[in-house]
Amino acid sequence: MENINVKYIIDKSNRKVICLIENTREAFYHFMYDWNTKTDFVFRIDYKKYKMNNAFRGVATCSPNDEWDEKLGKQIAYARARYKFDRSFFNQANRFVNDVDARFNQMCDEINNYGRRIEEKYNYRQKKLEEKFGEDFSLFNSDKSVTQDT
Repeated sequence: MENINVKYIIDKSNRKVICLIENTREAFYHFMYDWNTKTDFVFRIDYKKYKMNNAFRGVATCSPNDEWDEKLGKQIAYARARYKFDRSFFNQANRFVNDVDARFNQMCDEINNYGRRIEEKYNYRQKKLEEKFGEDFSLFNSDKSVTQDT
């Protein structure tokens, strides 16, 4: 992911390694915005409603009985921080996808309602024309050929 910073704090006296994954909120917003602008339709979504933390911390503590290994401590601390970040990212991305899905459903409902209104108006006009010109009258009838007398 872009713009994510990973920092380590090494505390040999307490035998701890702390991993900080920072700038995650901006990366998440970038993910949502980037995905949204790649589609043909840009949703008007309030990105700030998705509460993504801006940093995640993972800690690896070396037992007094174990040998100090800074590299292994960094790997463990990073894995713990990354797990927290990934879990939060997935939860927020899932909320985002559900919101987009709900918006799609809302748009489909609006389109269906529009189609029903058009059909009702067509049927009303067709009925009025049939009353005036007889039941054989049709606005759009592909079965009958229209001939003109010259």
